Parts: sequence; structure tokens; C-alpha cells
Amino acid sequence: MAELVDAQVSEACGRKLVEVRFFSSAPFLKYAQAIKKKFIFWIVRNNSEHFHFPFSDLGRVGVWIVFRRRTSTFFYIFAFFLPSGWFNCFGIFSLLSEQIQKSITINIVSYKMKPQKFLDYFQNRQQNILSLIREIVEIESPSRDFAGSSEVVNFLETETQKISADFQTERIVAENLGEHLIIRAFPSDAKPILLLGHTDTVHPRNSKEKNLTRIEENKFYGCGVFDMKANCVLILEVLRAFTELSLKPNKPITILLSCDEEIGSPTGRALVEREAERAEFCLVCEPSANGRVKTGRKGTANYTLRTRGIPAHAGLEPEKGASAILEISRQIEKLHSFNHFKIGTTVNVCLINGGTASNVIPETAECSVDVRFTSITEAKRIESEIKNLKSFDERVSLSVLGEINRPPLERTENIIKLYEKARKIARTFDYELGETQVGGASDGNFAGALGVPVLDGLGIAGNGAHTLEEYILIDDIPIRAALITSLLMAD
Repeated sequence: MAELVDAQVSEACGRKLVEVRFFSSAPFLKYAQAIKKKFIFWIVRNNSEHFHFPFSDLGRVGVWIVFRRRTSTFFYIFAFFLPSGWFNCFGIFSLLSEQIQKSITINIVSYKMKPQKFLDYFQNRQQNILSLIREIVEIESPSRDFAGSSEVVNFLETETQKISADFQTERIVAENLGEHLIIRAFPSDAKPILLLGHTDTVHPRNSKEKNLTRIEENKFYGCGVFDMKANCVLILEVLRAFTELSLKPNKPITILLSCDEEIGSPTGRALVEREAERAEFCLVCEPSANGRVKTGRKGTANYTLRTRGIPAHAGLEPEKGASAILEISRQIEKLHSFNHFKIGTTVNVCLINGGTASNVIPETAECSVDVRFTSITEAKRIESEIKNLKSFDERVSLSVLGEINRPPLERTENIIKLYEKARKIARTFDYELGETQVGGASDGNFAGALGVPVLDGLGIAGNGAHTLEEYILIDDIPIRAALITSLLMAD
């Protein structure tokens, strides 16, 4: 086996340069003999032993061999100048040494290609991508719909195996909720890159009749298309690019698509944290914010406040009653006082119900409380305030259920570095990638809380998340795909 020190494509003298390095001379010389048979002449220069051949199939390709000493080890190096056009490492190696590769295994360590080439590739595949997006959007998979979840996972698993039978898929059942899907690709000893997404949507069954899956000019409409069915397809398209172009990412790839993200990840959280702890960094393919990635997200907490009073006839003896609704209305005012907008803390009551009949002093009432925060310290402060609420009417008892759900994704130095890398890549194809911090949370919050660098909001641009006007922008599909692929290839 010929194990390589390195194999990559770079730029030299305005042309692409493929460089292949071997540890030992024996496989190198066999490789050289295989190449010699395929070319017309061989020129040897004394000091560095350079060889040049006309390559009839591809135009003129320069080939030379260089011996370098590093400590006591010689590195034997092939370097190929490629003419203009589309090439990939495995294709070149196959053409040059079809016979010798039967006995020598070449391990590609890295292969660098300009992001513009990836953009061209995804633009050429755009119609195929749109067809797959249409298929997955037509599969309704609301949270807690086990049948819908299984159907969408069937689709994704089948498409994954079409791309490569070597990719490993794992389905994890979440009882009464659905199925999580994990895909592992390009295994090695290096720490993997984690890609996160989810397959559940907020839309109930038959919602697609109200927001028909359709294309209108540059907008692709459909239930869950923006958040985030189209981005599930986008992730698979990145894998397809690697296989069709015979490329290998810089590190192994782990993809986790959960089935319960929209309801707080009650079963998905443990999987996210497990995979994040193993990862070098995490890319979250949730929707972008008007094209911008998300370098910070607020954390979330959800509580239910319940009141229990004393029922009484509203007409005959109301004074004997203690109203649960009156008490909870006073508590809502108290909860609203906890808002601190300057530091990003919000406390909102979003649902309320109570009472039994229109002529009875209400015995029970309850409300839901949504809390958002930018730091875990603030989250704990608000939680303490809520759990220590006191009754205004001592005859009415209070109970509080709930807890902090997602920690905040804080904009750390490592997150900024990851964003700057993505921004630099985007500029190579004339795309200015902005950043923002948002109030909504995602599974990326769990990864960030473990100290793992996270770049969120890498999904396709669009609008209308969680509404019946949800859409993506079609011309953003190849841009996002090229950006994610290039990030996976980057050092």
C-alpha cells in the first residue's frame, strides 16, 4: 500500500497543480513506470529528475518528480499541471495508472478546489434538486406524527443510499414522536464535522392544501420548505457532490436529522449533545436570516403557571369564591414586569385558559410562559423569579411547571472564526455573507453550550417560517450548497 503524505490541488503559474507524495520509493517507482508507458517521451534532468509528457487525452499536462529529504525520510512527489477544464483527483489517477492501481491503494488526504467550481456544479444540478425538494415537501411530517416522520426518513435514507452504499445510516425511534436519522460518511480517525437539521414541521396534516407546493418565479412555496425540508435535501446534495466529483472532505461527516426539534427536542437533545461532544465543529442547516448566518441565538425556557381557587355561584354568593382567573391575570402582569429588553430578556404569556361555566367563580386557570435570554445567568435569574411567585389572594394556590429548555448560543471567539472562514469562502463567488443574532433557538444551542464552535443559519434564504406563506429563494440554492461544501473541504 502506498500511503500518502499529501495529495491536493492548488494553483501554480495560473494553472491547477495536483501534487501526490509517497513515503517510500517502491510504490512510487511502480507508479512512475505505469505513467511512462502512457506517454511519448521522458526527459530526465540531472539535478531534480524532471519528466515531461504530452497528454493526448487531456491536452498538454506537465509531470515532474521531485525528491525531497526531511530528517531521514525521502518524500517522493508527483506534481501534475492540469490544463483548463474540469478535473478531479481520482479521475486523473485512474487515467495515469489504471494498471498499477490494482496493486497500489492511493489514499487522498486532501483535495482543494475553488468554491466557484462547486457553485457551477450545483447550478447544473438545480432542476434535480428542485425535484427532490418537491418530493420531500409533499411528505407531511408534523411533530408527534410517527407515520409522517417515518415516511420522510424513508425518503432520506433511500436517497442517501442512492448516492453511496458506503454511507452508514442509523434510524433511532423516539416513541410516539417519530424517527431520528444519523448519516455517517467518509470515516477516518479525525474528529468529524457535525451537520444538524430536523425533519419535523409545525404544520398539521393537510396544511399543504392551504399552501400548495409550487414555484412562482424565484420562490418555491410549500409547508416546511423553508424550515427546513429543502435544507435536508441540500445536505444530501453536498454528499452527492463529493461522490460525483470523487472528492473527500477534510474530515469525516456526521449528519443528525432529528424528529422533534420543533417541540423542544425532548428526545433529540441527548443525540445532539452526544454527537457534538465528538465533533470538531458544528454546521446547523436551519434557515438563514435573510441570507445571513446566525452567530448567536437566545436560549429558551417554557413554563406553565396554574392557579387553583374556590368555586362559587356567581349570582347567589360570589363572595364565598376565590377566582383562579383573577389571580392568574394579576400574575400575568407580574410576569410582564420581568422583561428586560435592553439585555435581550423577554417574558411572554402566550396561552391562557380557565373556568368551568359562565356563571361559576372559576376554580382553575393556567397560562403558558415563554422566556428568552442571552445568557445562562439571566435564564437562572428569571427561573428563580417565576418559581418563587406568591399569590395575591392567599386563598388561591399557585404551581409552576417547566424549566430551561435550550441554553443560549453565545457569540464566542471560535464561532466568530468559523463565521469569518465562511465569509471568506463566500466572497470567492462574489457573495457577501452577513451575520446576525436572533431570538429563536435551535439544536445548535445544545452544541454551543458544550463549547463546540457552531455556525447556524446555513440554510437556503427565504421567508415565512411557521406560516402558510413559507417559501425559499431558488437562486440561493447553489450558493448555500457551494458554501457548505467548501466549508467541509477547508482546512
